[in-house]
Amino acid sequence: RNIIINGDFQVAQRSSGPVTGGGYTTADRWIFPDTETSQQVTNDRVSNVDKMLKVTATSGGYGILYQKVENVKTCSGQYATLSFWAKTSDANALRLELQQNFGSGGSSTVTIINDNDYFTVPNDGWNFYTHTFYCPSVLGKTIGSGNFLSVLFGPQSGQPSSNIVYYSEVQLELGKVATPFEHRSYGEELALCQRYFQDHYNPG
Repeated sequence: RNIIINGDFQVAQRSSGPVTGGGYTTADRWIFPDTETSQQVTNDRVSNVDKMLKVTATSGGYGILYQKVENVKTCSGQYATLSFWAKTSDANALRLELQQNFGSGGSSTVTIINDNDYFTVPNDGWNFYTHTFYCPSVLGKTIGSGNFLSVLFGPQSGQPSSNIVYYSEVQLELGKVATPFEHRSYGEELALCQRYFQDHYNPG
């Protein structure tokens, strides 16, 4: 049911952290678009979810999370609901950005929503955030290689460099209702993560 991979941050093949940098650094499938410090830590929200992600902003980043969902056709022409738990004492709002990226040689990117102040943070404890959206149809679009559905959320720009956000139980599912988080075994989540790799080479 959960389209997001590693939504409970239990798989961290590169490192459990803390790691400071951008790109893929700690929890598998999660990208840090800017330089941030990420760390897989013990979950203190619920006892049946073992891990959560701690993200500390730096002067080069605000603590944003980003995942590329394979295949821009995902959710095409349907309603979908994003939900997650977050805790922060520093941010007063969280941004949300959802886009359809048609890949190399494909149609122009379609922005579903891009709002710097989408979620209001009511207090410094754990809060549940959810958003239901209509995903435009990709009929008539040119779909290139490396296409994806972009899911990005986290503190709005302009936050202090010391801002800390804890994330737990991220879920994206079809439909207009946020259902309880889908618990998958570590083995199943690891297998989903291992469908992907990142290639590195030395141009010298």
